[in-house]
Amino acid sequence: MKHIIRHETLCSILLALIISNLIFAPVFYNASFAQSQDVDPPFIAHQPERMALRNKPMNILANISDESQIQKVTITINRGGKSITGALPEQVSMGKVPVLVQAVKDMDVYAKPSKKAKRRGKILKGEALNVTLVRGRFYRIRTPMDLAGYILAKNVEVISEGNVYGVTIPAQLTDESSISYQITATDVYGNVAKTDAIEVNLVTPQELAQLRSGEKKMTREAAGESRVKRGTPFYVQVMYWTGCALAGGGAYYFYSQKNKTKEEKATVDVVVQWK
Repeated sequence: MKHIIRHETLCSILLALIISNLIFAPVFYNASFAQSQDVDPPFIAHQPERMALRNKPMNILANISDESQIQKVTITINRGGKSITGALPEQVSMGKVPVLVQAVKDMDVYAKPSKKAKRRGKILKGEALNVTLVRGRFYRIRTPMDLAGYILAKNVEVISEGNVYGVTIPAQLTDESSISYQITATDVYGNVAKTDAIEVNLVTPQELAQLRSGEKKMTREAAGESRVKRGTPFYVQVMYWTGCALAGGGAYYFYSQKNKTKEEKATVDVVVQWK
């Protein structure tokens, strides 16, 4: 009888161990695998949208590395004191894309995907760059110093690849003067990556036209520098440059000024399904 009791007890212990292993093994495996393989958290390459048309749909795209197996990607929109969270689906049709690259030579950064476009800056050999869009033989990049533009793809080597995630924010969410959004990526190991909260100024077509005309005026006035002769009275030069400064300051204010006096409102999280 004593031998039978011991045998039954042993069987119970073994059975409990087997069940525990089946339940907890996947969790332990994921954690130990992440530690042993030194899995990096997700990496998000995204060019912030700073301005968009009011009452119009707005497209948001991000390239996200997938070395750590992305579990979900979401976008949170802050609008009118409320926080709305929705899925940022993978755009499977776009295939694999570079997310992080390194320059193999010095190169120019262009305003558009063309070597004939205006140059925005210079990239030095060895610099790491975020790729936010692929356009044929050009990559749209963003540097840690926030230089953004297009470079020739042949001038870089790919460090990390991933997939494109994107959504169209519906027009009913862009009916105010500004909104902000934040992208969050989570991998299967629980690692989380987030962009900064990005504020978008929403303007009407008329306001956008006025802004563009102001920029053209500033360009013409800057070009008029050569017409200010040395013999011009000092007070005339002062008035001229003051006018230029005011025009430039107005355009800059329109682009970048945030409403700092607005009272903070309670945040309400609402989960929506994008269409």
